[in-house]
Amino acid sequence: MIKKIKNQDKVKERKARTKRLIERGGILENLIPNATEFTNEEIQKFISGQQKCRYHYRQLRQHDFPWRQGKNHPQRFIRNPW
Repeated sequence: MIKKIKNQDKVKERKARTKRLIERGGILENLIPNATEFTNEEIQKFISGQQKCRYHYRQLRQHDFPWRQGKNHPQRFIRNPW
């Protein structure tokens, strides 16, 4: 009985994780121009390049996105790291 409950909890956690990953992937595809044309490695480099930029990193950490305040569209902040 306890094992069954633990297994149910694991299934719930996996489903929640899968849902979160799918949603975040959708968000990234909306923010990155032509995201479907890039490989996973290229997307990872792109995101890593964005994190290295102090401005973007600070914005991500504070969750204070300028486009939420109506200042600029997110694509204006995206730079090609290649």
